[in-house]
This record gives sequence, structure tokens and C-alpha cells, in this order.
Amino acid sequence: MNAPVDFSVWGLNEPTVQFGMQVGQSAITAGQDYMQKNLGGLIPISVLKHHFNVSDLYVIKKLHLMLFPWRHKL
Repeated sequence: MNAPVDFSVWGLNEPTVQFGMQVGQSAITAGQDYMQKNLGGLIPISVLKHHFNVSDLYVIKKLHLMLFPWRHKL
């Protein structure tokens, strides 16, 4: 089971956290609606999904390469 996260360590109480989560969710929903409304007709989503279908490991490796380029082995 997942233990509840104690946000009081950072000075946040439960109502503050809940409010923040609601604001974040509504912002994400608004952003998705905006993108679908304005760009949905220009570029089919199925085409984009093909290009952005990457794993978490791929993203981590690329972030590591960007943050530590001197450690890259050829």
C-alpha cells in the first residue's frame, strides 16, 4: 500500500495541498483542451504519438547526456 505523503514537513497543510492539486489538474485540463482546439485539426494526434513514443529510460539517458555532457562515452 502507498503511505500518505506528509506535506506538513514543507509547511503545507492538507487543505492547501488539495487546493494545489485541484488548480494543477484544472490547468492541465485547460491546456489539453486548448491544444486540441487549436492544433487538433492541423496535426493528427496519431502522427505525433508515433514520434513521442519513448520509454522512461530513454528520457533519463537523454537528460543525463544534457546535464553531464563531459561524461558521454563515444
